[in-house]
Amino acid sequence: MNIGFIVPVYKDFDLLKTSALQIQKYYPNSPTSVMSDGNDDPDIKKYCHDNNFRYYLFDRSHTNATPGAFFRNIINVYDDLNTDVVIKADPDSRVQGTIELGN
Repeated sequence: MNIGFIVPVYKDFDLLKTSALQIQKYYPNSPTSVMSDGNDDPDIKKYCHDNNFRYYLFDRSHTNATPGAFFRNIINVYDDLNTDVVIKADPDSRVQGTIELGN
């Protein structure tokens, strides 16, 4: 079973740097995607490129005017990852090891 990771970010680049590298450390063969939710920070895009993370930029979706948009964005990234399972990890998540998944 292959696992993919999605880390949504919005103005929390410093937190992203720690959590994404921890994911990469414990899951080196799993694709990690960074989903920027309306924050077009060129440093995030460069960081993703330099560390082999997939980068997605969406319009700000956490608003009353766009109900469900954030979830739809996650589904779109999941479809692109082409993995059996996807784990959403917030930028302040800390990965301290691997997990075992059943069949």
